Amino acid sequence: MNKIKDPIYLNFLNLFLNISLYFFVITNLDINKFYLLLFYLSSFFLIFYSFNFKTIFFEKFLSIFLWLGFPFKLAIPYVALSFGYEINLFPENSSYNNFSKDVYNDAINFSSCGFLGFIFASIVRKKYIFSYPLENNLLKNSLLIFYERYKFKILFIYIIIFISINFFNLYFEIYQKGISSNFSSKFLIVIFKWLLLMGLSSFACCFVYYDLVKKKNFKFTSVLFLLESFFSNISILSRAFVFNASILFISFFHLFKNNLKIKFSIVLGLLIFAILLIFLNINITSKLRNCVVNYQNINKIEKIFFSQNCLSFQKKLLKKKMSATINKISSLSFARWVGMDSMMAVMSKKESLNLSYYTFFLKEKKILDEKSYYEKYFLNQDKSKNHIINTNHIILPGFISYQSISGSKFFVFLSCFVLGIIGAYLEKFSYRYSYNNFILSALISYLFVFRMIHFGYLPSNTFIYFLSIVFTFLQFRIYNFVLDKIKIIKIS
Repeated sequence: MNKIKDPIYLNFLNLFLNISLYFFVITNLDINKFYLLLFYLSSFFLIFYSFNFKTIFFEKFLSIFLWLGFPFKLAIPYVALSFGYEINLFPENSSYNNFSKDVYNDAINFSSCGFLGFIFASIVRKKYIFSYPLENNLLKNSLLIFYERYKFKILFIYIIIFISINFFNLYFEIYQKGISSNFSSKFLIVIFKWLLLMGLSSFACCFVYYDLVKKKNFKFTSVLFLLESFFSNISILSRAFVFNASILFISFFHLFKNNLKIKFSIVLGLLIFAILLIFLNINITSKLRNCVVNYQNINKIEKIFFSQNCLSFQKKLLKKKMSATINKISSLSFARWVGMDSMMAVMSKKESLNLSYYTFFLKEKKILDEKSYYEKYFLNQDKSKNHIINTNHIILPGFISYQSISGSKFFVFLSCFVLGIIGAYLEKFSYRYSYNNFILSALISYLFVFRMIHFGYLPSNTFIYFLSIVFTFLQFRIYNFVLDKIKIIKIS
């Protein structure tokens, strides 16, 4: 296990992948070789600083998403072509078939500035802000004592609660991604949304953490973490379960690096189970999404996912070969990363980019049946011609591309630097205020990174989302305070 502390193999893989992708791009595109070299070098160092020397979860998640969205997404069509497969270069920018050399050069330059901003933020964070101690220091608190005393009852109640919430959410169609909810109570929509996106998972993080640090059997709580994320993602029609699962395994990697003993066989078993759930998540969620697309009973009130139409439609889909799910997984793996395609779209309108234009985008308001500002002004899309009832599909540019609307490379660098510092402080506070629960910190950082990677629609809502993330780790201080008070009352 000591070898894992020194991630030399990870560094070699990082270098090999970036060099390989560089040559695939340079041999297929007419692009400035020096600019492209800087782009892939900055990509290498972003990963390097995120996984070496005093690392935090925020930077790990951020660097992985950025690598997939920019250097990987730029090169993967040419990698696939060399193996005899053809992939759409920029699938979400269908109106753009041929970008000029200048657009490519501007896109990789602005992207590099964003990467450098995050790299410098990582350097500052490691020296002045926060890093995890080499040993995990468990802070005893009333929550931990309460969990140890009533563990079986707590886990049993938790299982009943998360199954019930997922069933009611799907049956009453309270909150699903990409679908406009017609549920009467807005308050319940907010509660269910928080529970399904982060609330339920935050409790599972605590269960796993308590069992890990107390050196107890963590297999059951780890499986529980995976199952809750699996069902919650299905309930909201999300195919992002793979990222929720990664929280658990990146947390295990954190333990490996700090030489804390954990059986590799257990981790391997959990990994195999997680892969099975990932496959099922994409399969089931895709079928439920198809029910929305094929739903025809718009003149009467009927539950989409429990309607006869949906059930009969599922039977038809069951007859299809398993290759359909495999094709969907490969499509998502190659095409759904946010990054380079949106940067290309922004740079194609470079003559319009300035700070005034950027502030105009910041003031965006929600208008029903209207496309986002990004789709209107950069993708040339207005109202959908083939609009599906109750759906709300939005294409997002991501944080770096959105900052590039300013037209200033320095502004992009500074914005990414500030975001990197904010992410570091968020993880620092989540770790300290959750009684050193590094697994909960990993969840908090993932939620923040995922939001910023998919930034670009109604920016003002990001502040509300940020506050909900802060509440997610502060809630445990509240519960601990209540338990302390109850203890005082009992004693008196």
